[in-house]
Amino acid sequence: MPTPVTSAQKTFLDESVLVAELMHVVALFPQGLPILQEHGHEGPPGFQDNINVFVQKTQLFRDKDELAKWFVPVWTAKAVDNFNCYLSDVLTLVLLSCPDALKSKKSVTYEEVLDCPSRDDVVRLLATKAVDALGHKGFDEVKRFLTDRLGISVSADADAEKTVREAIAVRNIVVHNRGRVNARFLQETGMSDVSDGGPLRSSVTRMREYLGALEQLVEEIDEELIKKFHLAADDG
Repeated sequence: MPTPVTSAQKTFLDESVLVAELMHVVALFPQGLPILQEHGHEGPPGFQDNINVFVQKTQLFRDKDELAKWFVPVWTAKAVDNFNCYLSDVLTLVLLSCPDALKSKKSVTYEEVLDCPSRDDVVRLLATKAVDALGHKGFDEVKRFLTDRLGISVSADADAEKTVREAIAVRNIVVHNRGRVNARFLQETGMSDVSDGGPLRSSVTRMREYLGALEQLVEEIDEELIKKFHLAADDG
């Protein structure tokens, strides 16, 4: 019997597949570039000229390893943002099921509430604000939020936890520091093959590990929340 999942996890997995597919397209592009050059004349008018100009002016796209080093951090940020969206979506389900779940002293403005056309929209606003507060924080804060605010324990193995921590740290320097390594990144990841102020580069293999670890974490969160809050499973 398949493990029940929420609609939030189903959407997360669909997006995760899309991220993986786009990543592989980028990784394979340098291998297909010579074919495009050879058969460009068979394309629409101007296609061959565009390919030639592209090749002359773009060195990066000729080497798949070099290309991956630059693009993988960007796709990692996309993968982690997908995880954040999952948290927002599943928190909405939790609040609809148990409105007291996220009680806190944090406030929302009258304007924010009045802009919501329905109760469900107010719930989504609260869930989004809770997740947004985690936006630039690391994995330890995410884990603390799950434990302290939702009362669930996530028992990811040490390797998966380390990988998720690194993925979130990568996302944060891509979004907040132009993809440049900073002291906080070094402290959170313990990486020794990068330097403060230098660019972060990665590999397609590491990206696969990020995706796998995030999917494992989401599966565990989903399972715990379904049990605790009796969330409805998605049968689609």
